[in-house]
Amino acid sequence: MADEKPRTKKPPIHRLDRNVRERMALIRLLALGEKNAAELARERDVTASGIRAFARRYADEIEAVRTNIRDEYAGLWIAQKRERLTAYQQNAELITREIEALADGRVTVHGGESDGEEADDGADSLGDISGAIGRLTRAYDRALRSVAEELGQLPTRMLVKAEEGGAVHVYGAGVDTDKV
Repeated sequence: MADEKPRTKKPPIHRLDRNVRERMALIRLLALGEKNAAELARERDVTASGIRAFARRYADEIEAVRTNIRDEYAGLWIAQKRERLTAYQQNAELITREIEALADGRVTVHGGESDGEEADDGADSLGDISGAIGRLTRAYDRALRSVAEELGQLPTRMLVKAEEGGAVHVYGAGVDTDKV
């Protein structure tokens, strides 16, 4: 089997990269520049070369924090509207593909309620996939709603409670009441 490509082994995820809070704290400390790699290494029980490698891996994030050090959210992708919208879009596209695969019968639903009929591999039959599609469409709808909220495209809702038949007066600046 000389035609097979050798499998490349993925490098292990370094301990400093695993916990997002610790990772962001280290990025911020490196951006501040108040401690050297040896001091940071001793505090985290790693080697100074591990800290330097971390600094190379996260150079862009460190620079983003450094340029805006007063912003506690600097360097967090999730604090950036564009990045959040991109994540919502990726999720929505993934959900759409899953819904299409379910509807086309290319996916077998596992572990759901069945009508007693089981496929040979132990999976439920595709006779009723409404539960799986329902879950996916709810997730899709949440993504769409989140994007609309991010963009300020949903109207503000207000609950008005009038007790004892009292009048409620609402004033709107710049609202043409004839068009309401």
